[in-house]
Formats: sequence, structure tokens, C-alpha cells
Amino acid sequence: MPYNTVVLGDIYWDIVAGRLDSMPQWGADRVVDSVTASLGGSAANTARHLASLQRGRGDGGRVTLLSAVGKDATGAAVLKQLEADGLHGWAAGGAPAAVVAAPTGTCIVLTGAEDRAFVSCNGANDAFDPLEDAAARAAMEDADHIHVHGYFNCQALQTEAFADYLTGLKARRGGSGRPLTVSLCTQYDAAETWTRANLKELVALSDMMFPNEIEASHICHALLGNLKRPTVEVAHAELTAAFPALQLVVSIGADGCLAGAPAAKHPPPRPLAKGVVDTTGAGDAFTAVYLLGWLAAGRNLAGAEAVAACAAAANLGAGVVVQRHGACDPPLEAADLE
Repeated sequence: MPYNTVVLGDIYWDIVAGRLDSMPQWGADRVVDSVTASLGGSAANTARHLASLQRGRGDGGRVTLLSAVGKDATGAAVLKQLEADGLHGWAAGGAPAAVVAAPTGTCIVLTGAEDRAFVSCNGANDAFDPLEDAAARAAMEDADHIHVHGYFNCQALQTEAFADYLTGLKARRGGSGRPLTVSLCTQYDAAETWTRANLKELVALSDMMFPNEIEASHICHALLGNLKRPTVEVAHAELTAAFPALQLVVSIGADGCLAGAPAAKHPPPRPLAKGVVDTTGAGDAFTAVYLLGWLAAGRNLAGAEAVAACAAAANLGAGVVVQRHGACDPPLEAADLE
């Protein structure tokens, strides 16, 4: 069954420098092998992977990215790339993203051997409010699944009004014969408070959530009042106990992911052929592949074997991305998962 999927969240123009063996001190310099610029942002990456993979499957599903760029040269380059990637044109003039009076979000990515660090300007991501855009609301009303990605990077997603809207929309669709499902990936909280006015409500209404192990531990600590940050296994257990309708899938880097109920660790299905080149965007690829598998299964992974198969494919997709430069350059194709 084809699904109309809306990905709601951030767009960044990524400037990626790597590979760094250590961070520079103030007043010092580091020499790297490459500095590249390309389209990024966790929501944009996920939507581009989904659109490419769905196109490869030929199931007729549509992927819409509800996000925004600025009235600048970078924004024009982003729109051109999103159009080439086949994202649905929902905004003014058939554009695949809104254009707002703020600079296009930009992220400087410093990549190391095993992890990365970021310096970001949220720009248009904070300026765009989907509830204030009639075309964005129409896209959400027509969605079969809404995936919220980059929550901590977008102020409008952090409001009680947004959570109330999604709660109401999901309730209205519940008895319509065409139910709406919701998933969430918060990304890292640069403010490091790990909660906002609506986060608990948003987690409660979500059918799936995709944190990494650091995010899961912080969110569990913030939402459930733990005295200390729990391990990833404890965080998974406590969050699924507190939110019993939630399917929690925690990515754990090179070790794969923690998924299922009860939770099981799912390692990558095979070692990397080339070694790690750039870890940027690996989590977005993982989320896109797992989400696609869940949708293809009718939004119901029945049993441990189905979860394991979905996790294996998602781990494989993330493994493909870390062997390339850039977060989503190019997006995953069906052949990458074979």
C-alpha cells in the first residue's frame, strides 16, 4: 500500500570538514583532507533517503518535506536539489520547501574518526511555523504518516499548539478508516535541557521514536525525573514502560541498534567494506530505512523476526552512508540495501 509521508523539520546547508584527529584550540589551526558543502539537515536527509528508496520500490508513495529556506543563493541551491530528488512540491509555486525572510540554516560539521561536532545557525528552521502556513497544514491533513525530525532545531515544533494540533489530527483520523501515525526523532539538544513545553505530549502521541543512545539517556532523565542519566538499556526500558504505545528504536553507532519489546540488540549484518569515512547523517539514513520497512509492513512489525529484519536493513543503510563523504550525497538507493 502506498503511503503519503510528511517529514517535518530542519534543512541545513552543511559545510563538512574532516577528518580531524583532534579539535583545534582557540587561536590554533588544523589541516584536514577536505572541506565540502552540500544539502543536509536531519529532516531533509531523511526525506531524501525516503523519496529515493520509495521511488526504487515503485509503490507510488509520496514524500513531502515541510521545511523552509531563506531568500538567498543557498536557499535557491537547496530548492533545486530537493526538486531533483523528487520531493513533493507543496509550497508557493510548486516548490518543495517554503521560502521565508531568514537565512537558510547552515551547519558547520567537524568530523572525527568516530564522531562529529557541529556549529549551527538555525535561521529559516526557527522562522518557519507549519501551523501558520495553509499549504503546510493541508499537507499534514493529507498525510498517512508524519515524521518529526530535528525537533530541537525548530522552535515552532516545540510549542503546545503544535502538539495539540497533532493530537487532534490523529484523533480525528482515528475513526476515518485512514489512520494517521506519527514518529519522532529529536536530534541533539544544543541547549542541553532536553525538554520543552510539549515534548512529553509529543512523545506520548508518537507511534515510534528514533533517538541515539545519548539522546535516549538524556530524554529519559529529563522526562521521567531520574536522579542520574541511565544507560541506554535502562533508558529504553523506562521510556517504553512510561509510554506503552511507543515503539522505541535506539541507534547505538557501530554496535547497531536496540529495538523491540522486550528490547534486543541488533548488530550490523556485515562489517564495513571500506571503513568509516564520515559519520555525518548515519542516524538519518538509519531512521529512513527503518521507517520505510515499518511502513511497508503495514505499520506493524509483528514479532521479533520482523523487527530484526527491519533493524538489519537500517543498520546496513547507515553503514553505507558512513563510507561516503557527506550526510546524504547521494541518497540511498534500493541496491545499497542488498
